[in-house]
Amino acid sequence: MKSYLDDCQNIEQVMGEVYRKLAGSEFYSERLKGIFERMARDEDDHARQLKRAREFPEEAFAKGQRLDQKKLAELLRQAHDLLRMAADPVPSESIILETAKDLEMEFMKIHLQNAVRFRDAAMAEIFRDMAREDQEHFETLDTFEDSESG
Repeated sequence: MKSYLDDCQNIEQVMGEVYRKLAGSEFYSERLKGIFERMARDEDDHARQLKRAREFPEEAFAKGQRLDQKKLAELLRQAHDLLRMAADPVPSESIILETAKDLEMEFMKIHLQNAVRFRDAAMAEIFRDMAREDQEHFETLDTFEDSESG
């Protein structure tokens, strides 16, 4: 289980790096860069929460329920792909928004799945909180995209 949490933490760290890189791009509007800065801080906070979650006793973790390691590996690959995408040449706002929204939706789903798999209420709450923030990220990006196209 600890290695699973390490993988989750790694994904959050990569996404924080992605959003910091995007926030530093001169090609995006100040408003979008501000959104990316806030999301980077949120992802960093998620990584810290997962690091603390490793300190929970093994009894806090669900037993007998298989966690989806393949899905986690795929999300990590996608996070690294987005990090490469965020490098020069910088992708268009529409491409980066759609890609980031897709990933945030997937993160929300896996965090919700994890929330129901843990026996410890505090551990489950960590994942519910991260899912709520991922949903907020998705909605923020979606609202931004709608306001720019409308």
